[in-house]
Amino acid sequence: MRSSASSLSRFLSITSVALASLLGGACSGGGSDCGTGGADATLDATVGGQTITYETLTSLAGNDCPDTVTPAPTGVVSLSIEGLVATGGADGRITFCIPRPDKGDGDHAISKTDPFGIRLEDLTAKISPNSVECDYHLDTANPPTGTAVGSGICDGGENAAGFALDITASGTLVGQPTNPPTCMASVPLSIQGTVAVTKRM
Repeated sequence: MRSSASSLSRFLSITSVALASLLGGACSGGGSDCGTGGADATLDATVGGQTITYETLTSLAGNDCPDTVTPAPTGVVSLSIEGLVATGGADGRITFCIPRPDKGDGDHAISKTDPFGIRLEDLTAKISPNSVECDYHLDTANPPTGTAVGSGICDGGENAAGFALDITASGTLVGQPTNPPTCMASVPLSIQGTVAVTKRM
């Protein structure tokens, strides 16, 4: 990956998200169906009752989660998607990865090893319950579950028009070991929204 998020997006993954219609199969080239379809520029996550808004989700064919079970056809490169906290938290990021962006419509059960879906690789949030700053990240022992529906995805996600993801997921975030004693060890996570993903330049 070519951004500063690469060091964080290696060790966290979502293993139980179902993906419906990830790639909009009718949109294989540069037609009018490609694009974000007016989706929001932000995605909301609720972390311990506090709303964190992530913005500027961009995609890059960085080959960060390639299909190692069934090698992808020539020219198919896994797609990374990254966004940063806009409001509601001091710092944080969200990172998805799609191993096989060439796959078409249909339901896709997701796991760390499933090549045909979407993974939530990284989600971090810094919140301040009771005026105490606390850092949280994905609980890999109890990964989130949910659904993601893609639309307007063309050219393996590399079309300049971008695409949209409709995401619903819930799970748990855990605190960093360096959190103050007053921080909770874990907090509930929920993600809900349809967000525009633009091509990273």
